[in-house]
Amino acid sequence: MADRGGGEPSVADLVVHAQAGSVEARDRLIERYYQPLHAFLRRQTGDPALADDLAHDTLLYVLAHLDTVEEPAHFRAWLFRIAVTRMLMEQRRQRRERERTVPLDVGTTDIPAPAPSPLDELVRHLLAELTPAQREALEGRGLRGEAVPALARRVGRSVAAVRKNLTRAKERFAMRYAEERKRQREKDDEDDGDA
Repeated sequence: MADRGGGEPSVADLVVHAQAGSVEARDRLIERYYQPLHAFLRRQTGDPALADDLAHDTLLYVLAHLDTVEEPAHFRAWLFRIAVTRMLMEQRRQRRERERTVPLDVGTTDIPAPAPSPLDELVRHLLAELTPAQREALEGRGLRGEAVPALARRVGRSVAAVRKNLTRAKERFAMRYAEERKRQREKDDEDDGDA
């Protein structure tokens, strides 16, 4: 690896070598950025265990996607941007989980079941039209906020296959949703004209 004046190689050099498959360069990137990343996430979350999980997840994601780095000199900014995104996704997931949790001191019989809305029914209907692989990709990524690599591991498919299913599911869902909403508006207009 090329050093700058006999010292440590630059970050750009490490990224380029890691992209070329150098395990040593990947290890050096981890060594260089794990502590600052963990400290940043600990300050942001206030939770050392969560910061540790997020730092590990971020570095795994980054190492798996090193080939997408177009400007190796800006690796640190890219790394921290991904860390912030993953942290925000985790915070949203935790918030959704808290909102779904019923406090223990509240009797569940006192809480009426929410009535399904026509929009909920439409979404369920459109999800049912997707292939099982497309539905799993869309629900995992869109509803549960899973990262694509984690989703791929969970369902036993390649990241490329999950991305392909996710793209197709989004396109199919958006097209069918627009069609159904248009059909519903036309029906409502007809009903208004008949009244």
